[in-house]
Amino acid sequence: APSETAGLDEGILLINGQQQQLFLVTEDNKRLYLTMGPPIDVSLDEAGREAQLAERRAQEAQEARELQAFLASETANRPVRGNPNGAITIVEFSDFQCPYCARAVSTMETLLSERDDIRFVYMHLPLGNHPWAEPAAIAAECAAQQSPDYFWDMHDALFAQQQTLSPQNIRTRSAG
Repeated sequence: APSETAGLDEGILLINGQQQQLFLVTEDNKRLYLTMGPPIDVSLDEAGREAQLAERRAQEAQEARELQAFLASETANRPVRGNPNGAITIVEFSDFQCPYCARAVSTMETLLSERDDIRFVYMHLPLGNHPWAEPAAIAAECAAQQSPDYFWDMHDALFAQQQTLSPQNIRTRSAG
């Protein structure tokens, strides 16, 4: 895409399918520049550079407000642990079959026990390579429809039983 700098186009390079790196390339595609942040036009006078930076900061602040509003709307009716009105909201995207996600449970429990200003919200992200993660997410949602406490009971049980669950027994084991 065209950049703010004349003669340069910009893009995002995806590294290992995860990390994003901004790059600039000359319009003739002969030189590629990796950058640590958005380019700053140093040919501008000080007032011009300050105006450019102020415009970027205002845009970033607006994007942050939009993201915050989006997350607030998406998590508004989700079961919450911790302080429902906490100044800090942690939204965890997790998978009941993921061993790393299971490890995060004790970390969150510790954090919630040490601080009273955190609102913790769990969001489902069942991975395709975990065969019983999606049925577990559905079971947890069914529990949540009955009561937020039932959701957290199911959450805790699924992670506690993670090693013994399988696609064949997920329905009977998670119901217990």
